[in-house]
Amino acid sequence: MSFNTFAKEKLSQLLFLEIDGDGFVKSLGKDPKEVNINEVYIPIDPKHLSQDVKSGYKLESLPINYLVEGMFFALGGDKDFKFNKEYKKLIPLIEDAIPCVKKIVADKVKEENMVEAFMLLKGLTEISDETEVYENLLLICESLRERNKAYNETQLEICDKCKANRSDLALPYLYSAIAYNDMGQYDKAYVDINEYLAKGGERNEIVEVLYNEIKDSADYEEGKEDLIEEPEDALKRLLPLADKFQDNAILRYYIATAYRRLGNFEKAVYYLNECLSIDDSIVEAVNEMGINYASLGIYDEAVKYLRKAFESTRDIEVCTNLIVCYLNAGKIEEAKQHLDIAKAINKDDEIVKEIETFMKNNNIK
Repeated sequence: MSFNTFAKEKLSQLLFLEIDGDGFVKSLGKDPKEVNINEVYIPIDPKHLSQDVKSGYKLESLPINYLVEGMFFALGGDKDFKFNKEYKKLIPLIEDAIPCVKKIVADKVKEENMVEAFMLLKGLTEISDETEVYENLLLICESLRERNKAYNETQLEICDKCKANRSDLALPYLYSAIAYNDMGQYDKAYVDINEYLAKGGERNEIVEVLYNEIKDSADYEEGKEDLIEEPEDALKRLLPLADKFQDNAILRYYIATAYRRLGNFEKAVYYLNECLSIDDSIVEAVNEMGINYASLGIYDEAVKYLRKAFESTRDIEVCTNLIVCYLNAGKIEEAKQHLDIAKAINKDDEIVKEIETFMKNNNIK
């Protein structure tokens, strides 16, 4: 369950008690003229009220911590809640309201009721920007995120708020980096973990492991993106990862693709051999091997790999590559046979038409 769903359910379960604003302010020893309180309902967790109290009670008989807890639940559960403005006026009037809610949070944590503890602390950030409050909020959110990935977005929201309100703190950048990393947004994770370190965040063993993990993932993703337009840049990012991840077949496939685009077909074949020795079921690598052997003019080897790729994919592009290799290898009958197959797959394919025209013009029958 996401936090927003939990918060909505929690708020729907609270009992809202109508209070006389002026009277309540007076009971707190303050002058109502100095505090403009409109009509307001204060939430109370119904678990605090016995059945007989629900049917008839006096507000002044209720412990003030019940009211404090309820208001912080509302502040943490819905930032747009109708009475939040009034709660923000009332809470500072209540003596020890902040120590009170901190004690309630501590009790919730001891009871392992982490979501309610988080909700209350989230509400406290509407009143207080204390370092301790944000540190505990981020810590609890991370413990929830580890068990429930739906909290990734919640953690990012909390981090953004902390960054905005406490620009001096490094910690929110660490926790946002963790969330981004888990969501596969490695470029953002890399930016934030570097910002964490730039702001003086501790670079302990755990952070070092996380940093390297994020950097490797970011290099991997950016390397893939650079394959087509910037193969040299792709290799700069991908090659250092090959030694770190010796069992990663796909990584070697990407490295081979970059080498082919640079015209270094021998290197491409080397990394494709490594790739297929790890996992020989990667059809893209089999096809790539055929293309590289064809580029080297080793057509018999190219045919071997392209036939295997075509048998697995029945892909028109693989088929046309195979036809060209057959023609270059002088295997005319096989070329004609596969041209018929290609036409059956897609007779309107432009490459198929070009091959057919070439064969007619060169009297290849």
